[in-house]
Amino acid sequence: MNYMKKLVIVAALVCMGSSLYGQGQLQFVNTSGAGSGFNTRVYMPDPAGNATNKTGNTSSQEPAGTQTYSGALVSGTGFTAELWAGPAASAEGSLAAVSSALGGVSSFRTGGAAGLWNAQLATIPGVPEGGTATIQVRVWDNRGGTITTWAAALAAGSTLAHGKSDVVQVPGLGLVTVTPPFPTNLRSFNLQAVPEPSTIALGVLGVGALLLRRRK
Repeated sequence: MNYMKKLVIVAALVCMGSSLYGQGQLQFVNTSGAGSGFNTRVYMPDPAGNATNKTGNTSSQEPAGTQTYSGALVSGTGFTAELWAGPAASAEGSLAAVSSALGGVSSFRTGGAAGLWNAQLATIPGVPEGGTATIQVRVWDNRGGTITTWAAALAAGSTLAHGKSDVVQVPGLGLVTVTPPFPTNLRSFNLQAVPEPSTIALGVLGVGALLLRRRK
């Protein structure tokens, strides 16, 4: 009887160990602090209505890049940042959303920290401690908390501000013996949105008025 109990206990411990082994962690952030070498931010769409999703750091980000953005920095709880992840070298189409229960969903900071989402410790299902995860960050205007998923954001139409980072690799996931790494391969990106037709019309009228003034 005691022998059987020992077998049950050993089996339970093995199962627990296997479960932990498949749950590596990373720090779901886009900065590790000013001057630390990793500081990227997310930008709003171009005010002119540019529907292009740009990626890449500006000259003021860390590491410094050459990208330029015309939009303001994303700010406040009206925008959602969601982590999508999978095993090493996964294709973008195979990535899955990491739930808020696992630290994969966050809102944005404000003021001098605008463009940065609130830090979370995210657990990546299916990637073991020490393993490499493929990740992407997707951001959207949640319209006061009414749009809670990326699919719903896309379904809301092209006028809703939304965007995504490049797909990058994060090696050395942590858990117990390994400190969870920062996703230092992430770079800044902007949201995109197509203006309402009425907004486009007003813009055309404005340009026309300026041209008439110049002719006079």
